[in-house]
Amino acid sequence: MFDNSTEIVQSGKHPAISTIAREHVENAAQLWLRYRDLREALPEQDAAVRHLWRRLSANLYGAVLSGDTGWDCALSQATDFPEAGEFFVLTWLALATSDRKRLSMIFDMVSATPEAIEGVRGGVTLAPARWLTPFVHEWLNASSWPARASALAACLRHGQDLGPQLAGFLRDRHAEVRIEAVRFLAGTTVDISQPLASLKADPDRRVRFEAALMLIRRGHRKDALAFLRELAEDPETPTALIHQSLDRAATLAQDEEIRVWVRAMIATGLDAHAIRVIGVHGDAASWPWLIDRMENGSTAECAGLAACDMLGRELTTDALFTDDPARLSEEIAAEYDLGVSILPDAGQFRSALADKRLTPVAGEERSLRAQTLDRYRAMARGLPA
Repeated sequence: MFDNSTEIVQSGKHPAISTIAREHVENAAQLWLRYRDLREALPEQDAAVRHLWRRLSANLYGAVLSGDTGWDCALSQATDFPEAGEFFVLTWLALATSDRKRLSMIFDMVSATPEAIEGVRGGVTLAPARWLTPFVHEWLNASSWPARASALAACLRHGQDLGPQLAGFLRDRHAEVRIEAVRFLAGTTVDISQPLASLKADPDRRVRFEAALMLIRRGHRKDALAFLRELAEDPETPTALIHQSLDRAATLAQDEEIRVWVRAMIATGLDAHAIRVIGVHGDAASWPWLIDRMENGSTAECAGLAACDMLGRELTTDALFTDDPARLSEEIAAEYDLGVSILPDAGQFRSALADKRLTPVAGEERSLRAQTLDRYRAMARGLPA
């Protein structure tokens, strides 16, 4: 990580202005969300990542310099909007001032809104090691699950060995702690055969997804693919996790595996799943099949998204896409409202295919999602068949 260890100095002569402090807090929350997404696609050393980190650092520095005013603004934001970005800033401010009471307050708040743990993890992961040292041992043994999860994230980031404690965290009663424990396990050389059986049966599907990512990192492509397919096809899996599982599986699977899987999904009525996988897989031979799906009211929108994946572009209105369903067909006009969805124009796509104009975007012009999928594909290329 870049140098974020600048000493924090607060000025008593110039009290913080609350409107400026709030701007720093709000900007930092938004910039961290962008930074998180960018890091999923690009390496830490990438110029765009470094530039965004500098902007994020500047706003975090301003928020910390605002002292109690900055903390109050961040606490107000996190209370009104208990989301990841707000909790990232709140965690950063508490760690920067080494405030045990404020950290305990954050953990209590996260216990009531578990999805906010992502922001706490982000703050812990980016914080300098010296900010974390006074707390990690205490957190590892805490009764509070957000504290245990934060300790694991800190240990993973800074390369601390958990030894025999790791097995206990893999069996922790709270799913978020088990998720962090699986992430930690992925980065070790510990034999995974024993914990893998219990992870496969874990009642929380997010833990199973992390187990699949661990298998990818350890080089077990087929086992990871089996985990991901099972998650994607399970009707009880949350939609967002289904999409993540489909994306990772489609970048892992080989051509024949894709063909067999797509046929099986269509046979069981999972057409939208099959369309997403075709888009992520990106085989140009699939264009005629995908364009046919654009003419069906029930699959037009997901076929458009898949086309964006095939081309590596953003979903925006242009010659190929419209937000006016009436321009397309009566069937699609009956399915979608004007201005709500951006839909593909199958006729325009057919013309573009005939003219050989359906060429994927290259280089830095590729969408952030496309660059993220590219990174997944690069990871998969190094795995055994």
